[in-house]
Amino acid sequence: MKTTDEKQKFTNVIIKEGRCGFHGVYDFLVNTDKHSSYKVTVRTVVKTPTSTVTEEFDKVIISNAGGKLNLGCTKGGSIPASAEYSRRVVGEVKL
Repeated sequence: MKTTDEKQKFTNVIIKEGRCGFHGVYDFLVNTDKHSSYKVTVRTVVKTPTSTVTEEFDKVIISNAGGKLNLGCTKGGSIPASAEYSRRVVGEVKL
């Protein structure tokens, strides 16, 4: 289980598990607090091999106490993958 948010020390972290797409893995948002829910901001960066433009957007997610939520695959499209998704937690508020 690898987390991508260890530097920020958030209670909610993103882990990578399983396989999907063309050499991709699933990103899961995991709330390590078993007693409290959080409003979590996840930043996604999308890169495509055919463009020099990188898309970036934030999504606010309610993360239930002790919950685990699939955020999607790190690779999108067909063979070869047409997009790469990089996700990280950039903020959280305890509810």
